[in-house]
Amino acid sequence: MSAYELVDIYLTISTKQDALWALFFSVHLALFGGIIYVDRPLKRLEKFFATIAYGVFALINFYTLKNGQQIIANTLLDLQSVDCAPSHCEHLANYFKAFVDGPHVLYQTQATLLIHFFAAVLAIIAIVTDQSLRSLSGRENAKQKA
Repeated sequence: MSAYELVDIYLTISTKQDALWALFFSVHLALFGGIIYVDRPLKRLEKFFATIAYGVFALINFYTLKNGQQIIANTLLDLQSVDCAPSHCEHLANYFKAFVDGPHVLYQTQATLLIHFFAAVLAIIAIVTDQSLRSLSGRENAKQKA
């Protein structure tokens, strides 16, 4: 493969990774917004299915991001070994060498795992402990009337 094909693969996968992160954050915003916006608390069955659906989403998103990071790392390693005229791809190899040798590459999977873990804990706590603000205020009004 040529250096330009490898760079194209790198940019394509990188764009897909950005879209996966955007989806990850959008799902969390929608989840928390939905829990806050809904006027009634979720029923037990709804909480159960919401937790299962969220867990499946989080696992698929994590493994897809992890695999994409591995493809990017391998593409960058391949770019270092490409034979081409120095005037054409030496600057590309030097540029991407910083990504391969950088310390962030060693911790990408761990960082992704930690972000997903903490987001899952927050999301599951939000789902399980969901209570309607209206029902809480209704309980307080009923107590005051009695």
